[in-house]
Amino acid sequence: MRGRLVISAWALLAFLLGGASAISAHGILERSSPKANAVLPGMPREIVLEFSEGADPRFSQVQVVGPQGRTIAQGGVVSGDGRLLRLAVGGGEAGVYTVRWRVLSAVDGHTASGSFIFAVGAETALPAARPSVSAFPPTVLIFARWLSYLASFLLAGTVLFDAFIVRRTLLGGETPLHTGGFAQNAEHLRRLRVISGIVVLATLAFEFMAQGGEVIGAGVGAVLRRDVISSLLLQTKLGWSAMLRAYAAVLLLLPDGSSGRILRAAGLIWLVVFTGVVILLGGPSALGSSHVALIVLVGSVYGLASILAARIIPAVLDIHVPAWWGAQVVAVAALLAGFTLTSHAGGSGVILAVSDWLHLLAAAAWVGGLPALILSLRLAPAEDRPAVGRLLVPRFSGLAGMSLLVLVVTGTAAAWKFVASLQGLVGSLYGRSLLVKLSLVSLMAVLGAVNRFVLRPRIVARDPESLARFHTTAGVEIGAGVIVLLVVGALGIMPPTAATPPRPDAKGPAYAADLNGRPLVVRVTPAASGLNEVTVSGIRASVRFRRLDTLDEVAVGPDGTVELVDGWWEIAVSAEGAQAIFPLIVGTPRVVADPLALRYLNQAESGMKRVRTWREVEQITDGNGHVVVTQFEAAQPNRLRYSTTSGSEAVIIGAIRTSRERGGAWTRDRLPQPITLEGLYVPFLAGATAARFGAMDRCGAEICRIVLWVLPSGQAHFAARIGRSGRIYQLEMVAPAHYMTSRADRLNAPLTITLP
Repeated sequence: MRGRLVISAWALLAFLLGGASAISAHGILERSSPKANAVLPGMPREIVLEFSEGADPRFSQVQVVGPQGRTIAQGGVVSGDGRLLRLAVGGGEAGVYTVRWRVLSAVDGHTASGSFIFAVGAETALPAARPSVSAFPPTVLIFARWLSYLASFLLAGTVLFDAFIVRRTLLGGETPLHTGGFAQNAEHLRRLRVISGIVVLATLAFEFMAQGGEVIGAGVGAVLRRDVISSLLLQTKLGWSAMLRAYAAVLLLLPDGSSGRILRAAGLIWLVVFTGVVILLGGPSALGSSHVALIVLVGSVYGLASILAARIIPAVLDIHVPAWWGAQVVAVAALLAGFTLTSHAGGSGVILAVSDWLHLLAAAAWVGGLPALILSLRLAPAEDRPAVGRLLVPRFSGLAGMSLLVLVVTGTAAAWKFVASLQGLVGSLYGRSLLVKLSLVSLMAVLGAVNRFVLRPRIVARDPESLARFHTTAGVEIGAGVIVLLVVGALGIMPPTAATPPRPDAKGPAYAADLNGRPLVVRVTPAASGLNEVTVSGIRASVRFRRLDTLDEVAVGPDGTVELVDGWWEIAVSAEGAQAIFPLIVGTPRVVADPLALRYLNQAESGMKRVRTWREVEQITDGNGHVVVTQFEAAQPNRLRYSTTSGSEAVIIGAIRTSRERGGAWTRDRLPQPITLEGLYVPFLAGATAARFGAMDRCGAEICRIVLWVLPSGQAHFAARIGRSGRIYQLEMVAPAHYMTSRADRLNAPLTITLP
């Protein structure tokens, strides 16, 4: 039975945390449209905010305050993936506008808020202001979480101390623990467990109200509304955590008689059954759907059966139910899993979540078990106290040492994930708070080492003063642990260093071109799905994005932002009557083997092989602001002439090459292998393993079909406009450090290529 309950606890934790994606915790505003401190010629039609992780649509909103201090729009619509929050706004007068936002992370259940300003009207003076972000949690929320941690750790530590120290010592048959005096002390431990369990429920209610008020941005009265409290409980991780911890605390408060033991074991099994039903009905979201009636019915029937069994079995069958201390340990594990559910680690994947859970278990066994140890020593009869100390202190010292090892390993993993760098450790509020915690834990480790290696041997050797000194050092350990939990209460709801927005100097790929002899650089940041910042340097130019899957066009907004989705895109940059085209892939390209698209591509390959002469202009930029434009003239089977904007020229006929740099003297050499021209674009078409159709487009007088494909290496992705005649009008390629656009004309026109 004990083994099944332990397995059930792991299954429960995997269910509660398995859906978390491995992304940085806390919903941080990454980009916005309009951008912070932007000056716009007119009022934008909507406000768009992009966050680092999905936001809960029920408890996330944005507010726009006008120049007169009046709210002109409030609310917002969250996108399917939760990362975009939109708010439509109407017309507005010239002036400075403030955007305030508040989101509840759907990943870790934490609330984040902030604000920024923008101006409408070219003549509007914009005051110097940096965007604000809620970095430090409200004091009342930290205090509430601190009390909740204190009560929960005391409850968990008392249970673990009783299960792994006292009960194991009793099983060993040591006589000092079988005296009547120690039995009375055991009753005091039971009372400590009951008192701490009641305090857990009280502090949990306080914490839930404080966090609920933070989520909805209102007072306690608003949280107590029926619709609000039901939504918070059933549809947020905050509510799931509160219900799980309250349920575990109630199980631990059950009396130790036969009925209580049956109810506790049945309650744990009920929790697993309840979890299984919720999974079958679609996950935690089923708690807020029409399935909730079925869930309540299943839970009620099972719960009623458990209560009847607990009342009937001991009374009618007169069965003595064993203690099943494993059931209490599993209940403690469930209690602490409730904290992990709303932790940063709980939103970062199963491995980190389990690591955080083990971290809490180890800390509870050490810090929460110390008061139970001190109580057992102080309340033991005076004549038995040295003997009790010789039995309990060494065992607890071993448990504390093992706990410290687990804390070091799991704490290192969390710091590696959420701090990420030495600069983040010393240069952020989260990192400095973590340093305070580490300093206090180091002090506790030193005191623990004194207890283990100095005082424990003396206690075992019956030194009467050592036990009193142990009480002093253990008391200091407890005091340091209390302060550690205060820091933990803040760290758990503080944005981690690794979750802070990207640095302003973080840039995306830069595409370069030469328009009418003038250099141009277009930078797209971060070139990913969502909001992107577009900057143009060199000359004034207009920029539009065209999606090749649908040919939808998206213009860059007046604040320099554009919203993109995953897929193939073209960037069209126009200036002074000239235009440059750049390819861009957002997200991971879909690899689709469409037989019709492959057949269309094979027909184009056959047609291009029949092209005998052609002229081609190829533009390649490396994404770092450099570009080379090459003009080719080619004639099958082995004649090629080209010149580049860098000043290189060459003529190749077979294996003979003549070349020069920047108008210098021609030199002649022999190639290792003679060139062989298979046809226009044929090397890029041969061997395509996956292809799919994009949109239809017009290529002069002919209707083209856009085809997207990838070569077997998977490194180069291509897009081409192919006419029904099989002609390729434009070819684009995206490869590592290569963004190519090529156009060819005068196919099969007379062309003479001779050596200079």
